[in-house]
Amino acid sequence: MKQLHKTLKEKRELEGYSQEYVAGKLNVSSSTISRWETGAVSMTTSQTYSYAKVLGWDELDLLASIAQRQQARPLPLAQMSIEVFDKDSYDRIIDLVKELGPQHIILQTKL
Repeated sequence: MKQLHKTLKEKRELEGYSQEYVAGKLNVSSSTISRWETGAVSMTTSQTYSYAKVLGWDELDLLASIAQRQQARPLPLAQMSIEVFDKDSYDRIIDLVKELGPQHIILQTKL
């Protein structure tokens, strides 16, 4: 349950939302949001999913985020940025990266 509370709080902060903002969207007090985030008060399933929706997540996004947190990931050795100017080069780089497999690399692309 602590992972749920921590996940919601971190997502709220990442989005730049205050507890007051979320409280207003959910028609509860900001102290209720605080108690939910600290785990002092339990949330119903409906409240949990409503909170996630305010943050831009659906149920699957929330559950996937919690599951990801529970998987130990090694610390990255490096982060790289590569600018590619033609499709053939892009395809070759992607193929090389895919050969490494998901256990060795996290691939994020922006076209």
